[in-house]
Amino acid sequence: MDNKNDISATASIKFSSNANLEGIIQEVDKGIEVASKIPTDAKIALKDFIHENIKDIIEKISDLANYPVPDSISEWWPIAAEIIEKIIKLWT
Repeated sequence: MDNKNDISATASIKFSSNANLEGIIQEVDKGIEVASKIPTDAKIALKDFIHENIKDIIEKISDLANYPVPDSISEWWPIAAEIIEKIIKLWT
């Protein structure tokens, strides 16, 4: 593991720079955009929610299935959570 990331037993991640966080957000956005099962309006809502809550989402990466999300995106959250989990694994 490199010195950029510090992963604890609870899978919380502390990023040493905003560049890492921005990179993850960009990759998550791309993943959501190409997810054909998610309608356009839901993609926008998901990305907005993720942008606003990314640090907390990353801290709770081990239990994203139970992460509290608004009703407006709850139907699509499992797909977004899977995308987030895959991207976090690639970045750590």
